[in-house]
Amino acid sequence: MSSHGILMSAPMVRAWLAGEKGETRRLRGLDKVNQDPDNWEVRSRVIVDGQILFTHKNNALLHYVAKFPWRHTGELYFKETFQLAKQSGSVGDEWIGDEILEWDGRLPKEKPELFWDLYYRADDEDIVHWWRPSIFMPRWASRICTKLTGARLERLHDITVEGVQAEGIDIMPFISKDEEGIKDVDEDGFIGAYADLWDKLNGKTMSWKNNPWVWILEFERNHQPVGEGA
Repeated sequence: MSSHGILMSAPMVRAWLAGEKGETRRLRGLDKVNQDPDNWEVRSRVIVDGQILFTHKNNALLHYVAKFPWRHTGELYFKETFQLAKQSGSVGDEWIGDEILEWDGRLPKEKPELFWDLYYRADDEDIVHWWRPSIFMPRWASRICTKLTGARLERLHDITVEGVQAEGIDIMPFISKDEEGIKDVDEDGFIGAYADLWDKLNGKTMSWKNNPWVWILEFERNHQPVGEGA
């Protein structure tokens, strides 16, 4: 089965580990249409043979074929901020100190067997002195691999409350109860929380207000969330 790496921020890694994340929205391969997203349209948002056909609203003869950057089948492995490190005072099985020593220079082709361990920023921001960016994570260092179950195309503002939940945003702070105990969701606030996260991660490239076209990747959630036992 084919396997493809995908960058994931620390909050989204934590959301997947908690069993809350099953979707992600991505811009890759849509640069051309997102220069002017309002003037491009598609007849179908279903990805056919790994591609989507865009037509310009003001010129029916102007087309653009966007290729889906991943395969419809296979697995996604998460590339997250990490480090390879060890207790610098370790000699054999005897601990003579507890200072953390990071791997210096280029990473090996596979994980060293002795003393060295993988650390992830999503687990503890301060456990090591410096982190390696997620883009440099090799396949062997990834701890999360999940099955890709679906893909489609949308405008970013098309996201629904259900979509925000699938992205891993906690809905509880946006739920209130009236005097009769009936629950109500602050939909604008909830979607706004996702918009804030989007701008934090992607704002320099394509902000929320631009309402770009995005790929939606659906994948299996963690069926044994962290903390729920074996």
